[in-house]
Amino acid sequence: MENVFLDTSIFVSENFLGKRITSFLELCRDNYLQLVLSIITVNEVKSQYKKKARLAFDRHNELINDKEKVLRVLRNNTSVKDTIKKLPKVEDLCNEFYTKFDSKLKEAKAIIIEYPTINSEDIFKDYFEGKPPFNSTNKKHEFPDVIAIISIEKWCEECGDTCLLFSLDNDFKGRDSEFFEVRNDFDIYLENNLKRISPARIELVSALFNQDSENIDKDIREWVTNQLDDYTAYYEYTNWLDVHDVSIDEIKVQNKEYEIVSLNEEDVEIEIKAWVRVKVTLIVDDEETGIYDSEDKVMIYRDTTELVFEDEIELPINARFFIADENDFDKNIEIEEINDGKNIELNRFWRNY
Repeated sequence: MENVFLDTSIFVSENFLGKRITSFLELCRDNYLQLVLSIITVNEVKSQYKKKARLAFDRHNELINDKEKVLRVLRNNTSVKDTIKKLPKVEDLCNEFYTKFDSKLKEAKAIIIEYPTINSEDIFKDYFEGKPPFNSTNKKHEFPDVIAIISIEKWCEECGDTCLLFSLDNDFKGRDSEFFEVRNDFDIYLENNLKRISPARIELVSALFNQDSENIDKDIREWVTNQLDDYTAYYEYTNWLDVHDVSIDEIKVQNKEYEIVSLNEEDVEIEIKAWVRVKVTLIVDDEETGIYDSEDKVMIYRDTTELVFEDEIELPINARFFIADENDFDKNIEIEEINDGKNIELNRFWRNY
């Protein structure tokens, strides 16, 4: 059974207990992999969660406070009324996460290495010489990483074993060790292990994905069409000039690929990346033909002009196939969410010709 160490950066990038982390912990629970963590990493994950929870808390309540009393109009709508509420205290949110996180690690049979006895001389020698991970501009912030690394090295040495260390922190790359290999492809590693434990179901996913390709493209085009057919989405980029017409000239799915995210008893979750070519022509007021009406105090435009927006956008898509086994499955994919539930952000990728 392979030993795997996850750096804090992996938990943060996967939203702490997101789908990939949950799937990985289930593999550990079922004895396919062995998770090894330093107590420092455990506490660092909790600390990072607290920082992000506080930021989310402040932003949420900033909106909910609604000093201008704009948001309260939505209380008339049953569908959103219950969402317009203040969050619990940050401490309560964090304590709930800490309990859940500890429980998940316990279920996964994770080995938690306690604080090691260390030689501070060696650590400070690396620090002053700027050796990894002390080769960053904020060297003092890397001490927890160094101690976590030492913990893993000592554990591997005592067990006579090795470990895979996954991190998105570039400072880890130059840290050579006979006891562990540093990698940054946690998503690929997870997918390969899921394929290993259930190859028949995974092969079926590939076949069904190809068979249902046209329907997937159709769903993507419909979603993009709904996004681009909203006149108000363009006002910020037309200098708030009126949009008189929107012509969607092209929506073409150029390419798409997927990764296996999790494997459950009756379904397989996948994450699709789709690249979509889009071209839209707008008919807007021509700013150069504007005349100011001093009586009504408004601008009057005598003519219109065309604005063309064209580019390729990348969309993340969460989906699943219902596959119990190679004889019990649904041929059609179920798309759960496109673009993480967010609207298209025009300023990210649009070019004005």
